[in-house]
Amino acid sequence: TKKLVIDFCFDGADDLRERFFKEKGPGTIKRVADKKYVYEAELYDPIGLIPWIRSFGSHAVVRSSDEHTVRELIRDNWEDVINLYGKK
Repeated sequence: TKKLVIDFCFDGADDLRERFFKEKGPGTIKRVADKKYVYEAELYDPIGLIPWIRSFGSHAVVRSSDEHTVRELIRDNWEDVINLYGKK
């Protein structure tokens, strides 16, 4: 398994925070400050969570890891989207 760690900050996004708790899946949540949480999960394929992670936009930040490339895959995907639709 591979350990996935994500920092969540829900300042001004209570609706997303509620959804986060409803959809957290197999991971655990640790509150680290007001409206700030750390999500940890041991997964065989953390790549499968990428659509869920992206749905939180900038409220979710995947920590870098030697065990997986989730952070890099999300970054590369956003770069592809920017290149496809262009910057204003």
